[in-house]
Amino acid sequence: MSFLFNSFLARKKRIDLGAKVRRLMDLSIARDSTTTEARNDDRYKRTLPVLITPWRGAETTNLDSHIGITRDMSDSGVRVFFLREPQKGDFILSFVLRRERDVLECFHFLAEVRNSARFAPDICTVGLMFKEHLEEYQVVAGVLSLTELIGKQYDCL
Repeated sequence: MSFLFNSFLARKKRIDLGAKVRRLMDLSIARDSTTTEARNDDRYKRTLPVLITPWRGAETTNLDSHIGITRDMSDSGVRVFFLREPQKGDFILSFVLRRERDVLECFHFLAEVRNSARFAPDICTVGLMFKEHLEEYQVVAGVLSLTELIGKQYDCL
């Protein structure tokens, strides 16, 4: 019986993850149509800032957080431009979008590095697969404070 329950929870996580990714894409502006690369799922071109924090379980802090820019997204993953060579492993990806004048919406995902390539001398592109959507209570306080700072920068734009 526990197998069925775990299977149900895993399916619910995947559905919730897909819904959050689609909401993020709906709130953001597309650069143009989908990419023409042969893939299992459609990838949508989006250029969004993302706060990237290495995931270390209970030891996660915002000390190694840095900003990246997305290249494209799908329901299952994202390609990000990194300014440093990423290490294999998991990351928290935090997106902050303005929905209305004073309303910001934050999205936090746990994602795993799948591949990386050198784009330019100091820039890498990194493919990350989403593992799950994280609610704010699951995200480290330091990361939440950084997303608040990023959100305040919207007033300067």
